[in-house]
Parts: sequence; C-alpha cells; structure tokens
Amino acid sequence: MSLPGQNIDLATGKKIDLEKPEEKVRQEYEKILHEDYEYSYDQMDIEVFIQRGNRNSQANKERADIVVYKTTDKNKRQQNEDILGIVETKKPTKKEGIKQLMSYMSASSAYWGVWTNGEEIEYIYRHPVNGEIKRDYVYQIPKNGETFEDIGRVSKKNLKPASNLKAIFRRLLNTLYTNTNISRA
Repeated sequence: MSLPGQNIDLATGKKIDLEKPEEKVRQEYEKILHEDYEYSYDQMDIEVFIQRGNRNSQANKERADIVVYKTTDKNKRQQNEDILGIVETKKPTKKEGIKQLMSYMSASSAYWGVWTNGEEIEYIYRHPVNGEIKRDYVYQIPKNGETFEDIGRVSKKNLKPASNLKAIFRRLLNTLYTNTNISRA
C-alpha cells in the first residue's frame, strides 16, 4: 500500500514521492521521452551517478535525474559508451542546473541533454566529432533511432496522432518564450 503522494517511477519501478515538485517534472518528462520521442522505459534510469573528476571528491557525487541509454540491456550501461542523453529536471521555480547538465555530458558519452523545470526547456548538443557542448544550437532532441540530421525529415507514413496536445503546445510556447524575444503578455 502506498502513502498519499507516493507512486512508482515509470522507468524504474522505484518508489517516488509525487508531492515533490521536481519529481512531478521528472515523471512528466519520462512520459514525453516515451510517448513523443519513442524511447523505451527500459532505456531510462533515474538518479544515475555520473563520475566527474576525482573519485574521492565530495563535489563530484551528484546524480543525473534521467539518463537515456542506447540499449535496454541493464548490464550494458557504461558511462563513457552507452549513454545517449541526460535530462536534468528542476522544480518549476528553479532556473539553475544547465552548467550541471553540461558537466554530466562532458563526463559521459551523452550526445544530447535536456534541462527543464516543467515550464521552461533548454536543449544541449554535443558535437559527435570534437565533443564540443553547445547551448542554443538545437531546438529538440532526436527520436529513438534517429540522429540530429534526421530531425525535421518527416514522411507521411511516419506521422502519428498526438496523444497530449495541451502538453505539446505548452512545451512549444515555453520553448519560444525561453529562446526568442516573444513576451508572455
């Protein structure tokens, strides 16, 4: 029996506390990764330790909120080989965490990252050849099995009906508000 506000994480089956605003944001983005970007829940994990710098340093003991792996094989989850992307979530009132996300990306094989507080969103890109990590370079992440070059190449046979238009429009508007001079008024 679960307590009020207790629930199960979509990707891992671990108990979570949905009373925490950051957890609500994480669960919503896990659904987006699964429904909109077609990543399997088995490809995702939460609270993943990303080793950065000296192993003994307390400053490097942080965990990534959501990690998306190339495979569903839980035995093949090497930080420097198997990570596709990292998502850093914050509660709606928070704005920090982008540098933290970029640090996770530089210490792993992730070639995309997402920072979101549920209202705002920012996408981070890692160049596949030179490893340079860039902000304000991409406007979304690739779907499962796609590359950044595939984004925008849509064929009629691959179109699917949207499952939650309200959330999609909210994300689009928040991306526009965050990345352009458009005001909310």
